[in-house]
Amino acid sequence: MTRTLFSLRNLAALALCVAALVNLAAPSLTRAAVCGDVNGDGVVNIGDALVVAQYDVGLRTCGVAPFSHPEVCDVNGDAACDIGDALRMAQCDVGLIGCAFTCGSFACSSTTTTTTTTSTSSTTTTTTAPPACHFPATGQTTCWDSSGNVIPCAGTGQDGDLQKGAPLSYTDNGDGTITDNNTGLMWEKLSMDGSVHDVSNTYTWANAFAQHVATLNGTSFAGHTDWRVPNVKELESIHNWQNFSPAVSPAFNNNCRSGCTVLTCSCTASSTYWSSTSVAGQARPGDPPGPTFAWMVGFDDGNVHGVDKSEVNFVRGVRGGSSCFPATGQMTCWDTNGNVIPCAGTGQDGDLRKGAPLSYTDNGNGTVTDNNTGLVWEKLSMDGSVHDVSTTYPWANAFAQHVATLNRTNFAGHTDWRMPNVKELESIMNYQNVDPTVSPAFNTNCTSGCTVLTCSCTTSSSGYWSSTTAASNPSTAGVLDTGGGGVCLDSKSFLDNVRGVRGGS
Repeated sequence: MTRTLFSLRNLAALALCVAALVNLAAPSLTRAAVCGDVNGDGVVNIGDALVVAQYDVGLRTCGVAPFSHPEVCDVNGDAACDIGDALRMAQCDVGLIGCAFTCGSFACSSTTTTTTTTSTSSTTTTTTAPPACHFPATGQTTCWDSSGNVIPCAGTGQDGDLQKGAPLSYTDNGDGTITDNNTGLMWEKLSMDGSVHDVSNTYTWANAFAQHVATLNGTSFAGHTDWRVPNVKELESIHNWQNFSPAVSPAFNNNCRSGCTVLTCSCTASSTYWSSTSVAGQARPGDPPGPTFAWMVGFDDGNVHGVDKSEVNFVRGVRGGSSCFPATGQMTCWDTNGNVIPCAGTGQDGDLRKGAPLSYTDNGNGTVTDNNTGLVWEKLSMDGSVHDVSTTYPWANAFAQHVATLNRTNFAGHTDWRMPNVKELESIMNYQNVDPTVSPAFNTNCTSGCTVLTCSCTTSSSGYWSSTTAASNPSTAGVLDTGGGGVCLDSKSFLDNVRGVRGGS
């Protein structure tokens, strides 16, 4: 028997034929975890090939279901999404080639123009296609051992080795703002000219809203009146963990000198910046009960801590929102005394709830998929296995023991488990909750003897290692405190928990 191979011509014809006969059902909009899975159903097959072929001949719209994930379309690495990619997807489905594709860079065009002509008139409609959305990398490109010495990255599994996530990328808009090309967020630049943008201005938490943001909106800064205080995940997203003092990319730190304006420079203080996210519980033993603290991000070294709302910190305004970057989960608002208040009009995180709602799928095999980032997470148990929630490791052994065991045992059918970087780890925090600061997908039915097939556990008694070193002190690494949601820098000799991850957004 002779196998008929797919060709470019018959695949395009198939796309036209099927489109004429059937309207494919659009899957739910979940983040594709696999290169080639453009329709987001978790596999690469003829369905993805058909969608791409239809897109190539003009029958599908980029970024609109079922072509939900154009960012994973370019399976042949030619920076395009066309019939050539569709052919490889189809060949993968019938076993002619492997399916472990490495995607090139492809994004939807910013606009599409459609012209409709009738016997009496012609109408042209221009619509903006949804931008490709990528979870940002940490920016770290160097690797260090546990003593803080620089080492070759290859094979270490460290953040600087794998560099998971989209490379940090920014555009200076020439109007005093910067756009993050991954999340789509637009950020206020800061200056040294004594204006509202001056990098030395500090505010209490309440005044970050009532003074700084109110002034940006009252003056229609850069032509917009929807400026706000960023939530804690948004603020951490622009952190560049390769740098310190300040820990940002050059887009946020260049030409900063006395008298410069937001049109001529971009400044960042090596200090702490307010977020709009409250600490949902008592911040520390002995502190007043209730959320009298809010989260801040330290742009000196990478810490994320809660600080009293009466203290003064720096502020950087933001506007816009991302359809795929995870929200914080916070839905409640509190005043500076920790009292619950109505959210409407406060501008707090619980009011605006910017970002994609937290959404997870339990895969039934000991793993949980984040439907926004596509990351697949190891569940933890209470059964004495490698997954046991009580098991802790020094940083080096998190790689050499925990992750190595997951891969050696082919956990959940995969051998590409790794340590998450610090931004990935923070992405699953749910700042509505405390002890632990996670969603139920990571904390349910946790009882003695339960396995990853019957429960999902998260401890709040110790932190969780990331693969990201603190460049300011490379004998330490980023640790996620799941008791409250902060990011600490622990000595690599400390014992902390580990949760494996695989895939990448």
